[in-house]
Amino acid sequence: MKEDLDRLLAYRNFLAAEDHLDELLYSPESSEEQSFLTGIKNEIEYLRDDVMPKEVNQDFHCVVKHLSTAYEACREVAKATHETIDIDRANACRGLLNTVLERLWGRKIITCERCKLHGENNGRIQEEGSRDTAEAFVDGLTGNGISGVSSDRIISVPSSEASYGTRSEADEFESDFAGRETEAPF
Repeated sequence: MKEDLDRLLAYRNFLAAEDHLDELLYSPESSEEQSFLTGIKNEIEYLRDDVMPKEVNQDFHCVVKHLSTAYEACREVAKATHETIDIDRANACRGLLNTVLERLWGRKIITCERCKLHGENNGRIQEEGSRDTAEAFVDGLTGNGISGVSSDRIISVPSSEASYGTRSEADEFESDFAGRETEAPF
């Protein structure tokens, strides 16, 4: 069950790849290119249909498919514009997708299943240190620092990791990336 959201990520990207192939199929340069693109698209469709976990309520299959592509598109828009409204739209779409996935799969979605983090504090780091899961869950911090957080590789935990969830994701994004456009990448 821990890989279900990774399977969803693959599914979303297969859908995005299909969309790009459709664009290429509008005007192929040759019949050979059309055959090649059609073959690739058929393989992607097979992989897409095969990657998702068992569906408990198949009535939501198509809604999940459409919300998955909408979420991918909203994420791309948010990455391109960095506008708060676009970031909020992507977050809202992700929330809708998770809600419908719960119906499709017949279970509660745990946002960060791979790292065993449950509840509202999704995305926090835990279990790298010696403290127990419950303690790490309460404050969102690990037992040990994370190396390489600052430009001079000082061992620390980024401030967004140590927050108690009082800021919105959009606020965190803006404060974490404000002014970085002019900084050197490394």
